[in-house]
Amino acid sequence: MNDIYIYADESGNTGLNITDEQKYFFEAAIMATEDITPLIKGTIDKYCQRGDDTAERLHAIDLKDSQISEICSKLLYDLRKTNYKIHYSIIEKEFLAVAKFFELVFDSGDNPEMEWSRYNIRVFRHSLLLNLNSIFSSDLKNQFWTFYIEGDLSCISIVSEKILDRISEISDPQIKDIFTRSLTYAKENSHHFTLPPRGKRYKKVESPNIIAFQDLLIKSHEFSVHMDKNKVKVIHDQNDEFKRLFRHAFNDSKEQVILEDHEGQLPSIRQEKSCLNELSIESSTDNYGLQAIDLFLSLIRKKYLENYTSHATRKILSKSTVLEISEIGSKRTSTIIQKRRCNNEFLTLKKQKKNRARAKANRKRSKN
Repeated sequence: MNDIYIYADESGNTGLNITDEQKYFFEAAIMATEDITPLIKGTIDKYCQRGDDTAERLHAIDLKDSQISEICSKLLYDLRKTNYKIHYSIIEKEFLAVAKFFELVFDSGDNPEMEWSRYNIRVFRHSLLLNLNSIFSSDLKNQFWTFYIEGDLSCISIVSEKILDRISEISDPQIKDIFTRSLTYAKENSHHFTLPPRGKRYKKVESPNIIAFQDLLIKSHEFSVHMDKNKVKVIHDQNDEFKRLFRHAFNDSKEQVILEDHEGQLPSIRQEKSCLNELSIESSTDNYGLQAIDLFLSLIRKKYLENYTSHATRKILSKSTVLEISEIGSKRTSTIIQKRRCNNEFLTLKKQKKNRARAKANRKRSKN
């Protein structure tokens, strides 16, 4: 018997092609403390009934925006009877190539020219990543990605040299210096770096599909722990291309999960006994939860790509956590961190001022 049920769906072309017409990859999931089928079945069956016809399932592609919003509002109302969260991932495919190059070349553990604090403190890390993206042309992203996926180490020297040719475009002198030193080292010492293992299976591990799925497994475990439960069933919409890799990723996380905490300035990593229990790959035709998350994901996509927002969209986002690997996401994260730091500094100064006033008052009373 499972305690937590996860219903997951994807949107966006799958696979390793980062230059196709769909710039972003999305995945979303409903995480609930029970099987939500009895809660939402009535609503879905009602909207499947269209005049004298009965649709096989509800699918966002067959519905208008207003219909999707209306149905989602009803589904969210149904879900009020249980404890649930929504988690979604947004991956900008070309930006993923830049992020992979950054992790490969600028890791302070592998590149002695990279300052530890610049790589590990989030606000500095995102600043470097955004500046790197600004001089990383679309053609160069695709060239690096092709070499990277094939496991060709020459990509480090080739790409580093091409980025150095554009280093004058970086306006910040400190970042320019960091890039110059780190990229020069990488260009001259590519043999000191290590690419992940390659092969048919390992290539696809780098795809947005698997990155998002691995993140979902971690969030599913964390939700289970938060709800004081210990058995998670993940139900994923059918994907013939990736179903075997989904099973490999699930089995790899079934005993232990590796958790990263990014709430503070410095990341921390720990291992925990996994709550993951079962994975099922199913067709949404046969699963009400998968139909519900397909509709929720449609509103998330429309918000992100078209800035379309409804009452249901706002409710979904209010119940959501997110993984975002994109230029916009890095800018937003950097801004949030900087604001948080400013707020913390302001509160610290306010507290110090209050303490000085209290100390002054105490001294005055002691003299009297």
